[in-house]
Amino acid sequence: MAVSKKDLSLKVSSSSSIAKFIDWYGDAYSTKSKMGRVMKGKSAVFLQSLLDGVLEGSIDKKTNDIVKEFQLLKTKTPEEIWAEKTFKDAPEKLKKWSELQQDIEEAKKRAS
Repeated sequence: MAVSKKDLSLKVSSSSSIAKFIDWYGDAYSTKSKMGRVMKGKSAVFLQSLLDGVLEGSIDKKTNDIVKEFQLLKTKTPEEIWAEKTFKDAPEKLKKWSELQQDIEEAKKRAS
């Protein structure tokens, strides 16, 4: 017997953390179909899982890790995020990029 589903509509400000999370999750967890079409991550399914976990008092590790990943992004610049995505399979390049960024920031401070 199939369980019926209730429709839930939620309107949030585009500057809210929820709206930012939905955009981030859609991009971060996008996949490619067999036809080559990029499909955004299913943020609604994730949010339902998150809310169920919160209300039941049992958030699983994977869900918690995704939330923490999003929270960490608040402290990173767009360039840092792109560098991590670009060099995810080359940690030595990411380290070199970080060192170069620090050198640039120090040069900027000295020039001011």
